[in-house]
Amino acid sequence: MGIIVALGVILILAVIIGLRSASIGKKFKQSGVLRADRMANFYGSASRGYGQVRGNGWLVLKGDALIFEMYVPVRTLVIPLETITAVEETRTHLGKPGKAGTSLLRITYRHGDREDTAAWSVDDVGGWIGELGRLRA
Repeated sequence: MGIIVALGVILILAVIIGLRSASIGKKFKQSGVLRADRMANFYGSASRGYGQVRGNGWLVLKGDALIFEMYVPVRTLVIPLETITAVEETRTHLGKPGKAGTSLLRITYRHGDREDTAAWSVDDVGGWIGELGRLRA
């Protein structure tokens, strides 16, 4: 019985993520997207601390902003490029290591009168760093 419930939950989540992914993809289609990863794994924002909900979603780079749209819960993080103070590759963020020792993309940015960091597991961390560096130059 427990396996059936677990499979049901997994199926419902898969449907929700599929619908959210299609919706987000449609929103960004043909809107100046320079780079995108539709299964970016968000490792959190330093300002929210260790207990925050982390998850997958679309990470999108446009000419003026880095945008993350999380699947579940529905959450959006917009980081204007002019607020970014550092872009780096790291092995951990908020005490959580990358999957199987992989690197993470970490962004440091100004948010009001303070500085914050956010990190993602993405395909081709070096490509993201290069593209962000080119845009910020």
